[in-house]
Amino acid sequence: MERKHRVLLKLSGEACSGDKGFGFDEDTVRAAAVQVKEAVENGYQIAVVIGGGNFWRGRSSDAIERTKADQIGMLATVMNCVYVSEIFRSEGMRTSLYTPFACGNVSELYSKDRAVADLEDGKVVFFGGGTGHPYFSTDTTVALRAIEMEAEKILLAKSIDGVYDADPAKVPDAKKYRTVSIEEVIEHIEATAAIRHDLPYEIDGMVIKVNSYAQQRELGFTSRIPRWAIAYKFPAEEARTVVEDIFITVGRTGKCTPNARFKPVKLAGTTVGFATLHNEDFIRDKDIRIGDTVFVRKAGDIIPEVIRSVKEERGENTVPYIFPSVCPVCGSHISRYEGEAAHYCVNSDCPAKVVASIAHFASRNAMDIDGLGEKKVESFYNNGLLKSVEDIYDLKDKKDEILGIEKFGQKSFNNLVAAIENSKTNSLERLINGLGIRQVGEKAAKVLAEHFLDMDSLSAAGAEELSSIRDIGAVTAQTIREFFDDDNNKRMIESLKEHGLNMEYRNTRTAAETPFSQKRVVLTGSLQSYTRQEATALLEDLGAIVSSSVSKNTDFVIYGADPG
Repeated sequence: MERKHRVLLKLSGEACSGDKGFGFDEDTVRAAAVQVKEAVENGYQIAVVIGGGNFWRGRSSDAIERTKADQIGMLATVMNCVYVSEIFRSEGMRTSLYTPFACGNVSELYSKDRAVADLEDGKVVFFGGGTGHPYFSTDTTVALRAIEMEAEKILLAKSIDGVYDADPAKVPDAKKYRTVSIEEVIEHIEATAAIRHDLPYEIDGMVIKVNSYAQQRELGFTSRIPRWAIAYKFPAEEARTVVEDIFITVGRTGKCTPNARFKPVKLAGTTVGFATLHNEDFIRDKDIRIGDTVFVRKAGDIIPEVIRSVKEERGENTVPYIFPSVCPVCGSHISRYEGEAAHYCVNSDCPAKVVASIAHFASRNAMDIDGLGEKKVESFYNNGLLKSVEDIYDLKDKKDEILGIEKFGQKSFNNLVAAIENSKTNSLERLINGLGIRQVGEKAAKVLAEHFLDMDSLSAAGAEELSSIRDIGAVTAQTIREFFDDDNNKRMIESLKEHGLNMEYRNTRTAAETPFSQKRVVLTGSLQSYTRQEATALLEDLGAIVSSSVSKNTDFVIYGADPG
């Protein structure tokens, strides 16, 4: 059989509950194997790059500790490669496996000639990433670069959702992208920008890097990024459309946010028809009106935004947008606080505020009540079952009413009641976050819980004491004080106590000294086996202080795929 062009796939771990595969889900891998088998049978040469999970490598001054981290990373890689390749083999494919070090009869050290021969023989060739080896680096781009040297035509895929039957002529040849001057770099950027929408995969830029490994080692790293590589982002794609309406949505704090609805347009691979207009000042400064022709784009290729209106094409009947003086949901007066750009509905019983606040209370980062999302909360509210967060803990007594709601059966009811009961044991920081205090998010809630240890101490603290706490400023301190001074909030907290909710901080940190104790740690990149919240919680349990940005006080930087 004549072999078609080579296809390079990157397979990364997904979180799973099993203890095999270090984060690879068997069903996902097996589904991928079926697709790859079909591609091989159609004559494709398939190479698969396997990630080793989360490579947690602190920038420690201790060379021995760095070496241990490297060894653990390489071991995880080999185990992942063996696990995934065996699943492919069980689906009837012939495979070969190359890893940073030989693993008995299972894998062997990298050999260019043998790997190319295996590909041409119809085998699926697995390459493992790992540290300390020029062909196997935790930096995925280095691993890809190494294999680019063997492939005549390569298709880079972000995931293994499908094997693209791409026209080889449309896939950039890596060899042609090697340059010797900045002028050539610019030429290649412009050439790629011209064909980006014809590629069989989405790209938002290019990476320019020094190709020599010796020069890479000489240039080294900053505290966050390599000095030998830089990313260039293509200008965001813009589209022209017409604003059909401007409407207001109300959030859990009562914040009234204006939004534009416009004629749907295609942007960065998706169709968009809405964009936030942020606040009254944004609309006035850009002079955006209903009926205007506007240009829109996706900020960071993700969030739709209105850039500007085309005033020259404005119709005679358009008028400046007047921000409403009453809430569009409940009709109550809305106010703009001094020093803030946003308007707020002042009615504590506003249906939109109530639904959003209950949904926030039950959300994953707050009380984590599975099965009580915003749509379910809205349904319960409309059926008179939920009017406040305290009502959540009375739902167990409303079985007949709940089972009468469409698509809500006995099993769903039992699971919901169990999740509600489990939430009562949450530590104090989750409850603080769930209360929805303005300016207090997940991180501030943790700081407050660690400082005060129980709800009574927090609710009694004055603004001056609050503002003296790390990461709690004067504005946040004032909003906290105002929240606990409100009689309705006082009654709510007393009711939650009566329902049996825990009101104390439950320190889960180990008492033993760990390498992370009192060390400042920064997380960056996409972690494969943990969410960012899970990794943060794990590090804090080990005594670490997790920060969002690198500074001179940073002790460790832990990075996953695509670090910032």
